[in-house]
Amino acid sequence: MASAIPAEAKGSVDWWSETMWNKGKMGWKAIEDEEWPFVENLKLCGVTESEAAGLNVLVPLCGDTAAVPVFAGMGMKVTAAEGSDKALAALRTRISDILKDDVEAPKRITILEGDFFKQMSEVPDNTFDLIYDRASMVALTPDMRQQYVDIMNRVAKPTCRMYFEGVMRNPEYTGEHALYPSNPDQVNIERGPPHHTTPEMVQKLYPSWDYTLDEKSLAKGTGVPPEVPFGGYRSTLSRKA
Repeated sequence: MASAIPAEAKGSVDWWSETMWNKGKMGWKAIEDEEWPFVENLKLCGVTESEAAGLNVLVPLCGDTAAVPVFAGMGMKVTAAEGSDKALAALRTRISDILKDDVEAPKRITILEGDFFKQMSEVPDNTFDLIYDRASMVALTPDMRQQYVDIMNRVAKPTCRMYFEGVMRNPEYTGEHALYPSNPDQVNIERGPPHHTTPEMVQKLYPSWDYTLDEKSLAKGTGVPPEVPFGGYRSTLSRKA
């Protein structure tokens, strides 16, 4: 099985940032503008608009998602972590555009630049009320997942809730981004990004969290048409008492 990332880059997101963002290969991570259903996603976590103000939220490997300025505009204290210079430039432009009429909201945004794991190692324990992981962990190769999860467990408050959006690659798809172009019946979890991540995988990675799959979202990679390389699903997690 060919590795999705060179051996010398293991344990770092630098390769991914350079290869994907800087070469414009981010089509798999749909562009989120301010009309994206952020409020609906928060409600899945049990957070209403009226309850959002003042919450500390982490948006890991955020890219240029509009979630950052939208959440800040709702009164949240947002920490956005990203390693790609190109993504961060796009994010800052988006913050300026969306919050152009709000002087205070940008002050509630903290951007962590550079190596994700290094930056997050400096974040205090029990910091966040909410983690917004929309196709963040699935950007990492499977060998990096436990390190990522360990960080999430450490920085999450005991009452923390998490929005998690995963991606499952379609074994019926035989095009350029196929799991195995020559053998569509064999699932290669190393192929990506996005990397094949099932709800069962997420539950095993977060055993100290209660996991709930949004049944209305796409929950099976085989549920998408054969011409579509992958499909997503929404879920939520909360720390067990």
